[in-house]
Amino acid sequence: MAKGARQKRSMETKRYAIRMQPNLEWAIYDVFTGATAKPSSWPLVDLPLEKALEYCGFLNSIDRFRRSSRQ
Repeated sequence: MAKGARQKRSMETKRYAIRMQPNLEWAIYDVFTGATAKPSSWPLVDLPLEKALEYCGFLNSIDRFRRSSRQ
């Protein structure tokens, strides 16, 4: 990967992030709206950290693909 491509990729805004819930589990949320991520009929809440990071990365990959295909 070229240096410029790496820099551009690292500067992209990620749409999803994780946050700790009061019960010490994790939730994935949309950083633009603040709403809990709900990619289908189930919200992404009450997750162990490892799963939250995995799902968050997956959702950000999908979002990055959608944005790049619009350009």
